[in-house]
Amino acid sequence: MSFTADVKLELCSKRGKGRHCEIAELAAIINGCCKLFYQNPEDVGAPVPGATVSIEAQTESPIVARRFMEIARRAFSAAAGPRADDDGKNPRKRRRAVIGAAYCEKILSATGLLYTEDGVTRIEKRVSEMVTKAPCCKRAYIRGAFIACGSVAEPEKPYHLEFICENPHLAKRLCDLISFFEISPKTIVRGGRYVIYIKEGEQIADLMNIMEAHASLLEFENKRVFKSVRNKVNREFNCEIANMGKTACAAVRQIKDIEFIIGAKGFNYLPDQLAEVAEARLDNPEASLKEISAMLKNPVGKSGVNHRFRKISQIAENLMIDAD
Repeated sequence: MSFTADVKLELCSKRGKGRHCEIAELAAIINGCCKLFYQNPEDVGAPVPGATVSIEAQTESPIVARRFMEIARRAFSAAAGPRADDDGKNPRKRRRAVIGAAYCEKILSATGLLYTEDGVTRIEKRVSEMVTKAPCCKRAYIRGAFIACGSVAEPEKPYHLEFICENPHLAKRLCDLISFFEISPKTIVRGGRYVIYIKEGEQIADLMNIMEAHASLLEFENKRVFKSVRNKVNREFNCEIANMGKTACAAVRQIKDIEFIIGAKGFNYLPDQLAEVAEARLDNPEASLKEISAMLKNPVGKSGVNHRFRKISQIAENLMIDAD
């Protein structure tokens, strides 16, 4: 299974602190992957479900479908309606878990999706402040949202966790709930849907802890530490290779300058201090400045050795100009 499937499987084994948390989680699942299914076309948009509408979870994951029915049964004693595969338009089979119309109004009302405002009764996907008032219910809603419409990249890959929401209201309210726990998600629009995403490994770990995916969090942190160590080793190795390359290029240039001076004026043309580092370089073409310094009768620092090589380079350059 993918890491996302592992996280969802673990989350589906959790139970909230009470019925209020289960209602918050169910609200998130309905908002994330459910549709209202009207038995009679003329009833579409009816403000009160009555006996004409049922709640249908449509998902490719049997884990999500089971969780949807499990919470509905536990919190509302809801019975399952018929289950079937999709109509075949999608090559991936989609599970469809249906809650019968007899329980629909009670569930929609408890989750805040059926409400009355200014004397008008409405049904719409939204995040009710009453349903997510307590911190534990905020956690439960985020957990349900991840189960329904969330995903997280494999820990070995670049860090990325996201939720896909179908409208800006759901995206904003979910962002607010996540921000309550001092995590800073970002939002983009992709394919007409609103995507909430987090790319920082530490914040992803914090969110997994908030959702109570503790076993998955441990796996994520172990792989994050391993990746961090591996990246550090790679950086140090690449830095070492780059330094070796720079040292080799500098040594080649220094040897060319020294050989040009010897060919043009002889070795004795160089002052004693410059002749000493020049001789050390010719005898040790692969040595670093620090190693060259240790070979001198009166060792100097790396900057001192480098300064002497710059003087040698300047002498060689002047001789080349005179030769022209």
